Amino acid sequence: VYIYVDQVACSDIDVEIAMVDVLCFGEATGSIDLIITGGNAPFTFLWSNGATTEDLTDLEAGLYTVDITDATGCVTTVTGTVLQPDAALDVEISTNNGSATANVVGGIPPFTYEWSNGATTASITIPDGGTYAVTVTDANGCTDTDGIVGPCEDIEISTTMTPNGDQYNEFFEVNFVGGDCDFPIDLKIVNRWGAIVYEFNDYQNNWNGVAPDSSVGSAGLLPTGTYYYVIILRNSGSDPISGPLYIGTK
Repeated sequence: VYIYVDQVACSDIDVEIAMVDVLCFGEATGSIDLIITGGNAPFTFLWSNGATTEDLTDLEAGLYTVDITDATGCVTTVTGTVLQPDAALDVEISTNNGSATANVVGGIPPFTYEWSNGATTASITIPDGGTYAVTVTDANGCTDTDGIVGPCEDIEISTTMTPNGDQYNEFFEVNFVGGDCDFPIDLKIVNRWGAIVYEFNDYQNNWNGVAPDSSVGSAGLLPTGTYYYVIILRNSGSDPISGPLYIGTK
């Protein structure tokens, strides 16, 4: 009895890989395109992510390996890496003395800037109240946006309190005049040694000088003297506002 086995020698499978990297950090826009020469068609594919197609799309950054098997059972393994920028594009606006600057981290330079007032520079002047936003675009077309509210046209802050029941200067008040300035107010009152004697978030113009433990001063009020306020306009992007406050409780 003779058994004849038709043996087909493996022919080298040559593979070129065309990689497209992820443009924006964390997205799934990469792809791998295989260009195959040699071997014996048809081919089957088994990728490390479970895919069985020749090419891959919508890929996140990472290492991808594929086993390519031709019609004779010969296998070639190919590995490719889809890259991405080192960090996501992130813009944060900082303010200083009537100007606003778009500070950028991550992404791929160069960057372009588009402000809501039409400016295209990294820094702008913000003399008036209102909302300012900037969209930054990097070399890959990735974008990020941040916004602030410009300085209030005017803020009226109490400089004197006389909580004596005459309904005049009874409370410490912070009032916005004009502009888009309806921010939550975080308030601290400190004495001349820097110790906090009153602190309240979302302040509502309702503090009348009551001492922290109602244990000092007249009728539980702070002693007469000069104190200092520190006001933070939360979410405004503006610097804290501070100044002296005279409290007369005698």
